Amino acid sequence: MPTQFTFEDIPAGVTLTGALPDENLLVSTKAYLSSEDGNDFISHVEAVWGYFAPALRPLKLHPSQIDHFLAVIDRNKTATVYCNELQQRALVRAKRPVEAGQNVFRDDIANIEELVFHNSSGTQIDIPPDSGLVLILSAGWRKCLYYDFEALLPETPPRSLNMPRLFGGIPPTASLPRYVFHYRRAMGWYARMGMVSFHLDDARGSQQDHSVFSEGR
Repeated sequence: MPTQFTFEDIPAGVTLTGALPDENLLVSTKAYLSSEDGNDFISHVEAVWGYFAPALRPLKLHPSQIDHFLAVIDRNKTATVYCNELQQRALVRAKRPVEAGQNVFRDDIANIEELVFHNSSGTQIDIPPDSGLVLILSAGWRKCLYYDFEALLPETPPRSLNMPRLFGGIPPTASLPRYVFHYRRAMGWYARMGMVSFHLDDARGSQQDHSVFSEGR
């Protein structure tokens, strides 16, 4: 069963730099990383996991036990978390003609076109375009992390991305260009590579977009 809880503050992303009061703070609001990225992946997944660890502590789950994980975060500070209960259903492009009921092998698949998630009851999980999300997937010993807190930022328009197509294009073994940065003004000191929530002011600052998550995908 999914876990629901409420944040004290709306998550804003992962801090990439430290800052003193009234100094600019570099925050990653949306990113994709895989275990191929080494320490960068570990730093980001540990920072993002920190948002959810208190709520999941009663489940007595260790990070090494997380096979797949999805959190959908509303602007009202409420999160719904699916941990090790996702059913993943892929729409794939076949290399050869395939009949219904016929066995299909890896070499028969040209590409994963879309990936959708269902809960343990088989109901498709809805990810509203104005919600934040965190996704962790595994393939053998490899993992990937995708997070998007950008939709939770003040005055940010809803996502127009095709999310099933996006999910289908982020296998755990890939290493892709991945960062979208927002400068935000800090109200206090934050450690490098930590969490940050909306006890920031509303100054948007500048944005640097180095992401593959373009609206045209």
